[in-house]
Amino acid sequence: MTETFDELKDKLIDKFDKELTEYKTELLTKSPKEILDGSHKYYTCYDIFIEIDNMDEYEISKSALKTLLSTDNALDKIYEYWRYGETSYMDEIRDAICDFAHEIITENSKNTQAKVDSGAR
Repeated sequence: MTETFDELKDKLIDKFDKELTEYKTELLTKSPKEILDGSHKYYTCYDIFIEIDNMDEYEISKSALKTLLSTDNALDKIYEYWRYGETSYMDEIRDAICDFAHEIITENSKNTQAKVDSGAR
């Protein structure tokens, strides 16, 4: 019997959950510095886990799910692939910095103009 997309995805979610739990358990045996150093990996892997859970058959194929299921330590390997690949993460950080600053500038400009307008009357 051929497994459905949802069955394959559920298996992959279970597999990733086990990998994430194992990493967390291992991390908690470390020194505070090692925990701090490993926390980025943990939370990035958690984000990968959540993203897989949210994907549908238009975003990931059954063959991709099967491949990930048959790959040892797939979550860790996806993390390493992401870590050394070209990502837009820093672009998103830069955009957030600039967007936030521009919102403050706009707000300050409105407040300054409101003070000028109220003083002009």
